[in-house]
Amino acid sequence: MRLSSKPASNYVYRLVPVFRLALFYLLVLTALRAVFLAYNWTLFEQESSYQILLSFVRALRFDAATLALLLAPLLVFLALPLADRVFNSRAVHLMVYLWALLCGVIVVTPNTSDIEHFHYIERRSTIEMFLNPKDYESILLPLLGQYWYLVLFWVLSLTFLVFVLRRILARSGALPLSRPTWGFATLATLAVWVLLARGGLQRRPLNSAHAMAMAPTPRLAALTLNSSFTMLRSLNNRTIQERRFFDDFDVYSYLHNLQSFAPKEQRRDNVVVIIMESMGAEFLARVNAGESRIPFFESLAQRGGYLFINGFANGVETGHAHNSIMASLPHMMPSSVIGSAYENNRIIGLGSILKRYGYATYFFHGGPNGLFNFDIRARRLGFDRHYTKEDHPNPADYDGQWGIYDGPFMDFTARTLASLKEPFALYFLSVSNHPPYRLPNDYVKPQGRNWTAKEHTAYYADSSLRKFFSSIKEQPWYENTLFVITGDHVPFELSERMRKEPLGGHRVPILFYHPRGLDPSGVSKRIAQHVDIVPSVLDFLGLALREKGSLTPFGHSLFAEDAKAMALLYNYGSYDLVYGRKFSRLHGDSTVSHRELSEAIFPLPPELTIASSTREKLLKSFVQYFSQAMIENRLYPQQSATLRRF
Repeated sequence: MRLSSKPASNYVYRLVPVFRLALFYLLVLTALRAVFLAYNWTLFEQESSYQILLSFVRALRFDAATLALLLAPLLVFLALPLADRVFNSRAVHLMVYLWALLCGVIVVTPNTSDIEHFHYIERRSTIEMFLNPKDYESILLPLLGQYWYLVLFWVLSLTFLVFVLRRILARSGALPLSRPTWGFATLATLAVWVLLARGGLQRRPLNSAHAMAMAPTPRLAALTLNSSFTMLRSLNNRTIQERRFFDDFDVYSYLHNLQSFAPKEQRRDNVVVIIMESMGAEFLARVNAGESRIPFFESLAQRGGYLFINGFANGVETGHAHNSIMASLPHMMPSSVIGSAYENNRIIGLGSILKRYGYATYFFHGGPNGLFNFDIRARRLGFDRHYTKEDHPNPADYDGQWGIYDGPFMDFTARTLASLKEPFALYFLSVSNHPPYRLPNDYVKPQGRNWTAKEHTAYYADSSLRKFFSSIKEQPWYENTLFVITGDHVPFELSERMRKEPLGGHRVPILFYHPRGLDPSGVSKRIAQHVDIVPSVLDFLGLALREKGSLTPFGHSLFAEDAKAMALLYNYGSYDLVYGRKFSRLHGDSTVSHRELSEAIFPLPPELTIASSTREKLLKSFVQYFSQAMIENRLYPQQSATLRRF
């Protein structure tokens, strides 16, 4: 096998075999996808033929990115301006052949495995299956025997590759070019290759979440993807270490039975969830000698709202807040779900649930479209129509870094809402209260206040919220709307007082407001967390009992008097459970410590008579369930029939 017999002055001919390999493996991936579809047809038969065909078309982008990544080392090596005798040596020919064969193994093996594996996890495999080899040791040989036909298919496929690769890497026609032209052509080829590897010109390199955004269902997203792509993309993703504390204990039933929902009459109120950037509890009046930095927000509790001053964000970043607030899924892993090995897991968002009852769903965010994959996250949570910086009519309102200032973008949102049909669910994410804390030129700071830039920006965001409510209160849908307002996380520059507060890095207020009033209402000392929002909204709408199968066991309704009031947090490898006036911490070595919460700033609920052993059992149950449910893609009751007993 020789790459070519052309003279040394013709360099570009060396790249021709790489192009042939890419085209060949593109056909292989398409064929494997067709086999995958045929074998799993019962899972796809409800999908339209058009969407299935469209999935194959979309797949070309992911397949091209996969092959560009795999073949990039070979392309770069063959593009080096080395003497022809180097490339014509037997050692180089063997190296090229082995690399091409290795690429073939990476293409064929995971995609063949997922032909059957998809039945069990309903997502494409990731590198996770190789990171826990002990989980597969005892079942691998029996599985090979049970699915012998897939093993045979895999062996025949690799045998086919062995013979075809020899022909692909055989003599190629030369492309005689001068050295300057060769240099330009080579650089252009490499530039195109980089573009293919990152999947296009979008803000971030192509990942599995893009398939979820393109496809109407998770199964079609899996058809669009290929297993080689998900394996490669998950190499740099942090995964979850399975935590197992109980062997003969049904953790799921134990946790799910703690949720309490009373039968209620169904109602069709609109739902508006407003997530204020960096609105931490440190802006409340009680933290600032009675002078609130967010006075309008706090005033809503005096007008029939229900404010939880002992609220906790389950995560510490905006990316963590999406799933916590809109899917009742706490942040309990080193990275966000989007971008992790579990980004294609089944997650049921509030928007997806409400659409079953005729709700139209919308996502408003003043940042650029695609920023931090917020559009993908919102779509995965069931919010279909997106309005971002590009939809705002006045580019002059851009703050120069994060997006449209809160004031004008909230005004744009109010005007857009006037034309929407009821019932609707809206998910709004603000941007202004963020370093470097820029304010609009026409904004007048309140006089006589020695505030930091962060506090002025928080006050501006709150003023924008006040103007938003003023502009919508005369609209016909307003009186029939439940509002939920909270911060996505604490400010980046946490105040000294909050730094001294135990768990101060998670303290955010959580408010429910309805123009017709809520019962209960006022200011509550009860422990609340982001993952309580979805079950609380569904409970208010009278849907919680009906949709209990769509809820994770982590959250509870804040409208249920007998519900468990707790908060589950994650901090750099340790897990915290706030319950009553104490919090318990599970350390990396599996030991658990217990501490009292401080009442220096926030009045606490009455003490609960709970044994330390009970707290430890509850915390370990949450951690164990989360780790295994994420690994096995079994977060919900209807998925848990096959979930291993812990």
